[in-house]
Amino acid sequence: MGRLLNNEASVTAVNVLVNVRGKPASAEHNAVQYAYALSEELRREYPQLDVYLLGEVMANATFNELYVQDTTTLLPLMVLLILLLAMFALKSAVASIHILVVVIVSETASIGLIGWLGGALTSPSSAAPIIIVTLAIADCVHLLTHYLRFRQEGILNEDAIAKSVDRNAKAIFYTSLTTIIGFLSLNASDSPPFRDLGNFVALGVMMAFLFSVLLLPLLLMFFPCSPWGNLIQITWKAWIDMCHRNARSIVALTVMILLGSVYGLKKNDFNDDWIAYFDESVSFRQAVDISEQHLSGTTTLEYVLTSQTRVTDPVYLRDVESFTQYLYSLPQTRHVFIFTDVLKRLNRNMNGDDPAEYLIPKNRELAAQYLLLYEMSLPFGLDVTNQINLDKTAMRIMVTFKNLSSTQLISLENEIAVHLNKVESFDFFVTSPSSMFAHLSHNNIRSMLIGTVLAMILIAFVLMFALKSVKLGALSVIPNVLPAFVAFGVWGLWVSEINLGLSIVASAY
Repeated sequence: MGRLLNNEASVTAVNVLVNVRGKPASAEHNAVQYAYALSEELRREYPQLDVYLLGEVMANATFNELYVQDTTTLLPLMVLLILLLAMFALKSAVASIHILVVVIVSETASIGLIGWLGGALTSPSSAAPIIIVTLAIADCVHLLTHYLRFRQEGILNEDAIAKSVDRNAKAIFYTSLTTIIGFLSLNASDSPPFRDLGNFVALGVMMAFLFSVLLLPLLLMFFPCSPWGNLIQITWKAWIDMCHRNARSIVALTVMILLGSVYGLKKNDFNDDWIAYFDESVSFRQAVDISEQHLSGTTTLEYVLTSQTRVTDPVYLRDVESFTQYLYSLPQTRHVFIFTDVLKRLNRNMNGDDPAEYLIPKNRELAAQYLLLYEMSLPFGLDVTNQINLDKTAMRIMVTFKNLSSTQLISLENEIAVHLNKVESFDFFVTSPSSMFAHLSHNNIRSMLIGTVLAMILIAFVLMFALKSVKLGALSVIPNVLPAFVAFGVWGLWVSEINLGLSIVASAY
């Protein structure tokens, strides 16, 4: 009860183990499509039933579906809005079309190269196209801003193009280089998809730079832009004048913001709840919530208890049973799935269904006979290898807890490990998607901090070389660090939790 059927018998679950050997992505896709078709068939035949799909395979599928949905809706919308803003700022529809061409070519070349290099867009790395688009547009705007200003001054089209490229190429190059270094710092991540994200964006930034200084001038040569007024130049001139007039006030305000950010930074806690990655409107999130409310939930730890002899050893079985009782004593535990329950049930059945005989078999021979009896009674094609290994030296326990954050789960895992280390009859290993994700979050956050610091040092050296000044290069680190510093400070005041996805944000600064 609790795992597959709730106490009121109003909610039940069917647990399916999916074999994804060979081609995991293809096998998971086929399994999900079959599950969708089967669930639709159930809804048609039994309209009074609410059918939900959840599990690790469904989580992967939902991530991919949301990626496709966002890519086909949010990405085009974002590009459209940015182009409209660029057209308003540059006062040139032709300039916006040029930007669009460069963006499309840069994006296509980047994704094409990723494919040729054997890369694959996963849920985390799917953010790469959005980042590449943003940076490609920024490169184009730099060139077009000066080009339009030169044209407004009456300079010929070819000369305006040459002067704009000459004035901006070096700045765009160093900006792209420092951006590439920042995203390459994601290789410090313990998560391969996040490493892919950093490498994909670095490749895309390089493509955006090349096409902005090679393709954009060519487009301007054949399709010149009308020299309208440049709103960007006027706006920034007024802004610079305002900064000069109010320099002391701005410094004082900056210091106040930094002090507030320091306070906010202290409130941040490294934590993660992967269920919260999905909005409540997503069907998978609804399924998880239903499971959490009515069944055992989705937060699990799986323990492999390796016997020094065989799993039918009475000492081993008694220690496993003791461990099971310990797990049930924990307030976080919802359900424990363990083969000793089968042995106890068989022992009761073989003793006239006497409730007092719901016990572990008294000796090795009896336990071995019960195990053989159970294996022989299973339908054709089924066995117990999902709970006991083939040579009968290890048993698997799956413990389901109420929904826990990554910090809570790691703390609980450590608490259980202290208890298990006192047991001498078996060794143990712990795993599960929940455990993997929790440890990945914490390890990734630490490694990303190291990667970000190294990136900042490299960027400082690049700027020292570019500016030909150690002092200016060192000072330039400040405006690179401050945005991340303030952002995480505000986040600490607002949310107070840094998760796996947020841990990579500092690299983008």
